Amino acid sequence: ALINHKGKPFYGSFLESRQFCQWVMLSIFFCIAAVTEAFPFMNKFLQLAPIPTRKDKMKLLTLFLVDFTGCFVTDRLCKLAFDKNDQISYSSSTSSLGYAADLEEEMLSNQRKRNKIFIIIMLVCISSVLVNSL
Repeated sequence: ALINHKGKPFYGSFLESRQFCQWVMLSIFFCIAAVTEAFPFMNKFLQLAPIPTRKDKMKLLTLFLVDFTGCFVTDRLCKLAFDKNDQISYSSSTSSLGYAADLEEEMLSNQRKRNKIFIIIMLVCISSVLVNSL
């Protein structure tokens, strides 16, 4: 969902959508917590078989990373090769925006800042889960 989300001009960017940002980060956290067995009661409740060795856990986490990176690179290459509209520079001056648009841009800027803070907090949580579980 994160890679396929095209953002502007049809939707807000990833950082401008609080719900989207939260769900993506929580999904990543859930997957990492399940693989590392950080919360054994969750794995037991979901009836997930334990991963036998630390090496196997690292392989699965590496597979997650390779999958994400491969999808991202493929998406960007396809966009570069086939999306001619994206190659045209789209710029608008903020001086031409009206008062309502200025307020909306300011609100979106504040939303981006809050979402960046949320992402940092989630990355710290994910890091602590990885450190404590592996």
